[in-house]
Amino acid sequence: MKRLACLCALFFAGHVMAQTTCSNATLSGNYIASSKNGTLAAGVNIFVEALVASNGAGTINANFSYTESGGLLNGTTAETIAYTVNSDCSLTANAILAGIPVTVRGHVSPDGNKVVLIAYGPGIALNGTGDKVP
Repeated sequence: MKRLACLCALFFAGHVMAQTTCSNATLSGNYIASSKNGTLAAGVNIFVEALVASNGAGTINANFSYTESGGLLNGTTAETIAYTVNSDCSLTANAILAGIPVTVRGHVSPDGNKVVLIAYGPGIALNGTGDKVP
């Protein structure tokens, strides 16, 4: 019985030590991001890419470029966006994309090198990834 208790204690101690805590500081530096799939109302595809600079304190400056599959809607926009990275590495933010307010949800890797996102709002939905760049 003592051996089982010792093994359980070692297992749980290792599990607790392996847990990662993230914060706004985890998302710090420059990132390049792009959408993988995106749709506007009526099923029109939208493609987005961004160069993002994060201060690690809850604010990013993002330069977006976007177009839809027919090329009728396209443009660029610069945004300053407040974000929150929670201790479980989940990410939340609100932004304006192509003139549409969107809610952003996702996760940042514990080392801050990778971001996976979804964004959604009235008539728009997309997902994408971002990678830290030097």
